[in-house]
Amino acid sequence: MENEKGNETLENKKENDIEKLSKQNSNLKLILFIIIGSIVAIVVVLCIVWYMLYGTNKKLHCTSQYGDVTLIYNQKEIVSYEATGELTFNMEKQNMIAKEIGTKSYIAQFITSFVTDFGGYCK
Repeated sequence: MENEKGNETLENKKENDIEKLSKQNSNLKLILFIIIGSIVAIVVVLCIVWYMLYGTNKKLHCTSQYGDVTLIYNQKEIVSYEATGELTFNMEKQNMIAKEIGTKSYIAQFITSFVTDFGGYCK
């Protein structure tokens, strides 16, 4: 009889240990699920932000013997620029013109004036 009680106690301990392990395992699965879900959400948000900043923008690079000008623009405005050499670019003033006449018209005029005034080319 004592042997049976000992066996039952051992079996109860084993069952309790198994229950504890399965609870710990399910908790670990939940934590892992939350971590992976958070990482996926962060990646998705970063992709959306990148697309909004860079995916809808176009780039125009103009080169001449006086220097280079690179414009980053979208349908609404000039987003950024980089000018090298002797060339300068007043972004605030040029952006006002671009918004007034439309970015597409502004870019066409910019290319024409750059080629005419500086003997360069744009691509």
